[in-house]
Amino acid sequence: MAPTQGNILAQRKAAAVNAYLTISPEQGRTLMLALIRDVRHAAVTAGDKHPKHASLFRAYANDLSRQMAYLDTQLETVSPMPPVSLTEFGNRLIKLARQYGMSTYELALKMGVPPDHVNGLAYGLLDPDPKTVSHILDALGVPDASRAALEKNLNRLAYRWLVDSLRQ
Repeated sequence: MAPTQGNILAQRKAAAVNAYLTISPEQGRTLMLALIRDVRHAAVTAGDKHPKHASLFRAYANDLSRQMAYLDTQLETVSPMPPVSLTEFGNRLIKLARQYGMSTYELALKMGVPPDHVNGLAYGLLDPDPKTVSHILDALGVPDASRAALEKNLNRLAYRWLVDSLRQ
């Protein structure tokens, strides 16, 4: 019998908590953050097609975040967060859309993706890649003269957290 998604999430949560308590708080935090990101991604993916599932995934991600904060305070260890986060990418994305006279909804329509996808990028629930960044700039109609510098800046914001986490 194949495991259900709920069983897999429960196993991953148990592994993260076990790592907090037996291996190291940093290892547990890394596993828990990955799980939270995956659950938030599932919420965005479920989106409009399955609003009840999306709501359950969001609630579970919030619950996991609270549990992680509790474990951090109980173990008196708070790992430093990366200096640049996807939230900064999201803020820049929203500002760019406004600068080019669009909402995130309108940007999604021009990109040909569901609005939940752009909102997931804007709110740090999805990880942008260079192809997505290029697609965003195409949809915004960014002129070639300013495109290279803007693309480089957006890619730096999107990936600096990954580089910093690999250095640790």
